[in-house]
Amino acid sequence: MKKQLLISIWMTLATTVVLGIIYPLVVTGLAQVMFPS
Repeated sequence: MKKQLLISIWMTLATTVVLGIIYPLVVTGLAQVMFPS
């Protein structure tokens, strides 16, 4: 039970980092490259 809880917390944090930080940075970077002002 404790191991499953730790895994679920770890996956929640990892998903939050990927979708909340890395993905927006990648999309912003691609937009700046594809549509320079």
